Amino acid sequence: MEHLTASEPGVDLYWLPLGAGGHSVRLNGRVFEAVAARLDRRPPCDLYHSALEVRVPEGRFVIEMAPVPDGNGEQRGVVAEGAVGSRWAGRVRIFRYEVRRWREGVIPDIHEAVESPRHLSADQDLAQRVLDLALQVPTPVWGRDELGAGEMWNSNSLICWLLARCGLPAESIDAPAGGRPPGWHAGLVVARRQSQLRRVRRPAYTPSAMPIYEFVCMECESHFEELVGMTAPDPACPDCGASRVARQLSVFAAHGAPGTAEQSIPSPSFGGGGGGCCGGACGC
Repeated sequence: MEHLTASEPGVDLYWLPLGAGGHSVRLNGRVFEAVAARLDRRPPCDLYHSALEVRVPEGRFVIEMAPVPDGNGEQRGVVAEGAVGSRWAGRVRIFRYEVRRWREGVIPDIHEAVESPRHLSADQDLAQRVLDLALQVPTPVWGRDELGAGEMWNSNSLICWLLARCGLPAESIDAPAGGRPPGWHAGLVVARRQSQLRRVRRPAYTPSAMPIYEFVCMECESHFEELVGMTAPDPACPDCGASRVARQLSVFAAHGAPGTAEQSIPSPSFGGGGGGCCGGACGC
């Protein structure tokens, strides 16, 4: 496989057999895949875990999601953490994962990588965007489908989310022959959902009133804006994908001719009293 030198900008993908270097993890993965294959009525596949190597003028970075081995995360460039199995269990270190954005870091057991590295891009701006997005990753519970993506969230979900959000065709990236990356589809679903929610739809004037609401996420406290009907369900947070959000009226497109004072009536935005970033709605 083609592999550029460390001085050249680019993004490379590595596929590592699930449990590489750890016999118990590999055995558990095989049991999981055997059950999943039986339920899906298909032959079992080899399971793979993914990681990225990103090169920019600033240096070479490894991006990977892995269990927390100790309390020295700053040495591995850790930018986020989350729970494994359940949020309650995440109070204990052995049930937590970390997201690494590790400068001059290493991918454990890289010697076992299959059909790797897979060169995805040599574009410097795109490589930088991958690094920037690594600071904004969602952190749902590993092994659960908290975001309603139809598949559990795991390390492959994170890598796919990063690639899709930066504009790479993640849906066309396949695992090595005879294998599959569980969780990959979840990352794609969440990335597409967030990209759609980022676009605030402001249609031309119609006689029907239509409110533009501002929302605050009760999980990550992110603020976003969306045009929705009064009885429509609240959208998911575009940053972390959580469905628990608080609605606040921002602008109301009321009856009136376009361009008149009656067409839209602004109302207070976030922080209209009560303290905190959103008037106390998020408990901050």
